[in-house]
Amino acid sequence: MQSPQPSQNPAPGQPLNIQMIVSAIVNAPELRAAARALLNVTQYIADYLAVACGCLSGNTGKALWIGSHVSCFLGFFLYVLTQASWCYMLSVLGAVFTFAVSVCQQFEVLACEASQNKEKIPIAQLVNLESTMLLGAALLHLTTPQNGLKLVSFAVFSWIHLASYVLNDVLPINSFTSSLFPVFGCIEPVLLSVACYVDYFVVAVYYFQVIWRQVSLVYALIFTYLSVRRMEHSELSRISLYNLVRFFHKLSQKPNVPAPISRFADAVKLFVEAMIPIGATGNGYHGPPGNEAASSKTRATSIFFDRVSIIDDLE
Repeated sequence: MQSPQPSQNPAPGQPLNIQMIVSAIVNAPELRAAARALLNVTQYIADYLAVACGCLSGNTGKALWIGSHVSCFLGFFLYVLTQASWCYMLSVLGAVFTFAVSVCQQFEVLACEASQNKEKIPIAQLVNLESTMLLGAALLHLTTPQNGLKLVSFAVFSWIHLASYVLNDVLPINSFTSSLFPVFGCIEPVLLSVACYVDYFVVAVYYFQVIWRQVSLVYALIFTYLSVRRMEHSELSRISLYNLVRFFHKLSQKPNVPAPISRFADAVKLFVEAMIPIGATGNGYHGPPGNEAASSKTRATSIFFDRVSIIDDLE
């Protein structure tokens, strides 16, 4: 006959000791339930990471492209939290590798088309690609003083591509994941618009760094040139610049603003309206004339990258 096990509860009047406290915490049902939930979540993530790795196996370019996006977004997130220099470098190097892979892949496409048509490779077309301009911008950020605003647009691109990859290639198709597509479709243009506005402030950052003698004027002019060329590919970039000009024009019309500044703002607004071909109404941009919905090109050619799945092109 077995002797009864001693109770962990202290007898009346008996003081608590460390062993009793630790035993009570370890055996708490809430803690055990949380541990089981954490284990299940970890197993769930591990399963889908295995699926993601399976999709990347045998495709070095695609694996490098995804890995560089992870590096870019993770570096940006850590830089926001820690302001550590290595986090900034991690993010910028991720952007450099991302668009270097994209440029190489698009070069292969152009070379294949040229060989089929027995023509020379159109190097000018490669130079004018949006990915080439992005690569140039990333290299500029890499060689100039650090500033968190320089990472925003790259982090947005990385998040969008990673989210698209997870939704399309990693997660199973079910009612829940299908419901995420319209949510993602609503979030994407908002993030891209924010990135557009931030990139124009990055232009101002470069000129402030010139004034503070941190960078040469050449760097600021190069990034300004890239920003202007970006508007050829991106309707969102044109919309953002137009709305910024309208905003500062309204500020210049205040009664306490000197008349020369108001006249200069009028001239700038007229110049931008003449040079930027977008539809506009009195309350800002709402799409092309006769179409109240936002143009599909707003998302289709969003800033600095063609809205084709480069991931699929790398397969």
